[in-house]
Amino acid sequence: MKCIPTCPDTPDPPLFGYLQPTPTTTTSFCVEVCPTGTYADPFTHLCTTACTWGSNGNYFFDTSTGYRKCVLVCPSPNYFGDTSTKTCVQTCPSGTYGDNNSADRYCRGTCTGGWFGLTTGTRICLLDCPYGTWATTVNYTCVTTSTGCGTQYADNNTRSCVNGGSCSLGQFALGTTHMKCVTYCPTGTYGDVNGMCATSCTGLYFSDEDIHLCVTNCFTNATYADVGSGNKCVTTCNFSDLYPFADNTTMKCVDQCPGTVYFADSQLHQCVLNCTLGTYAYSETSNHTCVTHCPSPTYGDNTTGTGICVTKCPEQPVMFGDANDARGRVCVYICTSGSFGDETGNR
Repeated sequence: MKCIPTCPDTPDPPLFGYLQPTPTTTTSFCVEVCPTGTYADPFTHLCTTACTWGSNGNYFFDTSTGYRKCVLVCPSPNYFGDTSTKTCVQTCPSGTYGDNNSADRYCRGTCTGGWFGLTTGTRICLLDCPYGTWATTVNYTCVTTSTGCGTQYADNNTRSCVNGGSCSLGQFALGTTHMKCVTYCPTGTYGDVNGMCATSCTGLYFSDEDIHLCVTNCFTNATYADVGSGNKCVTTCNFSDLYPFADNTTMKCVDQCPGTVYFADSQLHQCVLNCTLGTYAYSETSNHTCVTHCPSPTYGDNTTGTGICVTKCPEQPVMFGDANDARGRVCVYICTSGSFGDETGNR
């Protein structure tokens, strides 16, 4: 045995100098385990009450193994260096997070490498936020409420805060007080082409109340795309607006019925092949309509089972166009008193 200036690094574990006070003097020993209240300092090779905070790095008090020592890096995976107390801790102080992504394993105010700080529980840095929290790049933390995303939206599929229109496929950003991504937009809102829950649809899109989407074609529950009502899918076209007739071929509200075989029926508010009883299909203009009285030079003909306006009344059986009939201009078998059927003309 001999007195040495510095305790040796060998054997393993290394030895550390401890100054043990006695009633009359202080005795120095090299020990494997520093006594309670002191820590083995690898920089000075002494048992110290305060780990070195110097040129070789920031040392922390470590008691994780029961062997009190000063360490440059707190042990992985559960301990982190708290610079405020110079100790290795399992839970970093509020506002800081155990940085698993860095070599020094400090408690940091902001996680490094694009990781996110868990604000509850163990307060560590994570690559992906756990269920019930969402990753925000504003301060790189896992927020615990959807409103914690600020002006962004909480996406449960990616566990992150995303910009409007950037929700996972099949989801829509619901704003106002919710600030989250949803599969179905709530009543009064509709998933639009921009990935948002909108209060109305625009352009070529119409709001469908059944599925809460903006659609190009209204087919659910026999509804019609109506521009006049503010781009909505409606069950009945509004006769007071610019598009009063329901077209079953396109499922739209139209101002004119399509083709040459459909007629605008003002009683049914629909495009029909056969007009309502008591009206006549009038096709002498581009706007085919059902009329109660056929305009000149046509007459109402009911011989086919449905009323149509014709320029010449039927020959079999012989009928005559009567402009003086109480029903208006109609085809009759017997002319009104005071007029005569002319079989040589257009009748």
